[in-house]
Amino acid sequence: MESMARKIHLDDWPEISLWLCPLLEWPSALEQTWLSNDEIERSRRFVHSVHRRRFVAARVALRSLLASRLGVAPGTLRFSTGSDGKPSLAGQEGTQFNLSHSEDWALVGASAQAVIGVDLERLRPVDEA
Repeated sequence: MESMARKIHLDDWPEISLWLCPLLEWPSALEQTWLSNDEIERSRRFVHSVHRRRFVAARVALRSLLASRLGVAPGTLRFSTGSDGKPSLAGQEGTQFNLSHSEDWALVGASAQAVIGVDLERLRPVDEA
């Protein structure tokens, strides 16, 4: 699965891993075996199917990449949220990660040594800006 994502090499920061993921290529069929009940429930709240598909694909990509990095099965990962709203991996205190997605692309960042944040936005023309 990790081969669907393009790993971005950061020579100056080898402790950080970044992956650019095309969401159209991540199989949503893994939803039932990999995603938690909470993630499945969240996905059902989307009104438009395209938004639901993107959410599921981003979560499948996140789980695949983190599981590969940690050497565990994607469905065994458990997420929690800190008081600041930042997600974390339950039982993996040293692993920091972040996920951002925009339309059909996602960016996943992970680090074992530092808190990490990523942001991805599609460039869009702004009328009368």
